[in-house]
Amino acid sequence: MIFSVGATMQRLLSLWCVFQYLIGQKVALGEIVGPQTTFQQKIAELKSFLLRDFTGFWSYKDLFGTPGAIGATPHLIQKSIANLGDEVRLRKLIANGMKGEKVWMPIIGGSISRGAPFSEKGLGNRIYFNAVSSWWNFLFKGISGSTLESKNIALGGVGSDYFSYCLDPHLNQQFSPELIIWELSANDKGRYKDKPFPTGHPLEQLTRNILTRFSRPALIFINFFRGADISQGYCNNYEDEGGLDVAIHYKVTSLSWRNYVCDYIKQSSSRFGKLELFSSDQFHPSILGHAQMAFIMINYLRNAFLRALRGPAGNSQSLDQFIRILDFEFYNFPSAVLYEETSKEKPLCFTYLRHNLYEPNNTLFAHVTRQDNFRYNIFKQFQVRGDKLCGMKTDVAEQLLQFMFLLPRAFSRLVLVSHADSGSAQVWVDNQTPVCISTDDYHMGTLTEIVSTNLRAGKHILNALSLKNGFVVSAIAVI
Repeated sequence: MIFSVGATMQRLLSLWCVFQYLIGQKVALGEIVGPQTTFQQKIAELKSFLLRDFTGFWSYKDLFGTPGAIGATPHLIQKSIANLGDEVRLRKLIANGMKGEKVWMPIIGGSISRGAPFSEKGLGNRIYFNAVSSWWNFLFKGISGSTLESKNIALGGVGSDYFSYCLDPHLNQQFSPELIIWELSANDKGRYKDKPFPTGHPLEQLTRNILTRFSRPALIFINFFRGADISQGYCNNYEDEGGLDVAIHYKVTSLSWRNYVCDYIKQSSSRFGKLELFSSDQFHPSILGHAQMAFIMINYLRNAFLRALRGPAGNSQSLDQFIRILDFEFYNFPSAVLYEETSKEKPLCFTYLRHNLYEPNNTLFAHVTRQDNFRYNIFKQFQVRGDKLCGMKTDVAEQLLQFMFLLPRAFSRLVLVSHADSGSAQVWVDNQTPVCISTDDYHMGTLTEIVSTNLRAGKHILNALSLKNGFVVSAIAVI
């Protein structure tokens, strides 16, 4: 009995010595287990929140407080995912959120992402991406304090062709977005059918420009359609003209509102028919349409986050380990281009178009050396919306506008951006043969046309001679 007590005391003394040694090495038991426990607790909290029905607290709860209120069914939710894509880049968002960082989400879109027409009535908070930001902020508020802030660089009447050249002036390289939303499926539909390149080429060029950014952002395509593009019960948009091909080739997630609502339109649903899905102009999606897209996006993100939490995050013992796993798994997009016209080089752009009150951060050095009757003009603006369509414009024929621009290296082509119903002009670089650009019969907003190819490095002169009904130059760009 005495032996037994002595041995027990000796073992306790040995354990005490070991514990004192660990304290001396600053790796006390709490320091070993604590961070791991905290990380896994955060994982459990996030899972619990993500499994909740978010329509009970999302920003549309006063209008659509249940999934049924927007017609959500498991079948339509599944159909809305046109391409699942690779989710490695999205997993970075979880890590950023758990670190408590601010996450930037730029919106590359047109008038739909500006909330036309209801935003002009003071209802801009009903635009789809605001619900996504609100959901994120609610998700991480008590866990880490991370916030998601949208940056709306959408411009009414533009297409992917414009942003494929002129993204950086609206989103310069110093800006580090973690998630970028592309919403131009309605604008791009039919825009490139008469162009000397495949219809999917502008989106591929833009996609490569985005995925090669320093911040390695995740990219999601969202696909609306216009009320005018409903033909025999089918909802036409850019998905059929190369948009889905680009998504599949580059493993980009593509979410489709048209796949979600078209069954209702075909069935002439009294609850979710064309009159309900589109705004008063019967052209742009209604607030219901925006809520449905917001639901599709949030539902997709929460399931992608749950997959990350059950996979690499759930298998990690700390946030640092989770981040190391993400870096190891990081997805590199295909090196081969889908279309031969796609360039691997970065474009440069000088633009007058504005997504807010401030001047764009132009990347191409250019200035006007002759303008005749051309004057800087804001030819389309709104009371509430922040985007403005601007340019050097004249209503008079036979007026010459000249830009001097400098190229730091050789570029394969130069384009000029004009706008619908602004007349026509002969446009040429240096002493090259003029190209005639006409917008009189064009009704798609901005018009991007190739003016010259194979330009050497150095100084050049761009000339635009207005013809009947004048002309407007909104941007020039090279790639």
